[in-house]
Amino acid sequence: MYILNYNDFLLEIFASELIKDGDETRLSKAERIEIYYGGMSHRTAKNRIKTIYFDTIDKDGSGKNRRVKVQIPDYRQISKDKKMTTKEKLEMTLEDGDIKMDCSCPDFLYKGYKYIGTEKEYSINSETLPPYIRNPNLEGTLCKHGLAVLLNIDKYTDKIANDIEQYSKKNKK
Repeated sequence: MYILNYNDFLLEIFASELIKDGDETRLSKAERIEIYYGGMSHRTAKNRIKTIYFDTIDKDGSGKNRRVKVQIPDYRQISKDKKMTTKEKLEMTLEDGDIKMDCSCPDFLYKGYKYIGTEKEYSINSETLPPYIRNPNLEGTLCKHGLAVLLNIDKYTDKIANDIEQYSKKNKK
C-alpha cells in the first residue's frame, strides 16, 4: 500500500476542502445541476496526469453546457499498489489525494475561482488577475458546476475506473 508522507501534503488541496470552503449560494445552486460523465484523457502535453471531463447543465439557469475538468495527480503514485482494485485506488485518490479543477463557465474566471485556485494551487490553468469587482474578498472556491461535480463524483467512479482499466489494457499490448 502507498503511504503518503509529509511532503505529499505540503501543496495539496482535497475535494472535501473545496466543498467545505465553497460559497453557500453556489453550493445551493449546485444541487440543481445535471452532470454527465464526458470521459477521460490519460495524458497532458506536460505530464501524465489523468484529466476527467464532466459536462454540466443548469436547466434552471442559462441552460448552457459547461465543461468541468478534474485532475487527480496522486492517482499515478497510488495506482502502483497492486493489492487494491482500480476503483479502490480511484476512490482513495478522490477522497485523500490532491485535486485540480477547471470550469468553462464565466463565473470560474470572473468571480475569481480560477485566480483563487491559482493562489491555492488547485486550478488546472493559472490566472494572475484578481477579481477586483466581482469577488474582491476572494470568497468561495468553485463555481456551482465544479461544486456539483465534486458533490456527485462518487456516482461516476465505476465508469472512471472502467476507462482507466480499458486504457491500461490497450497500452499493455
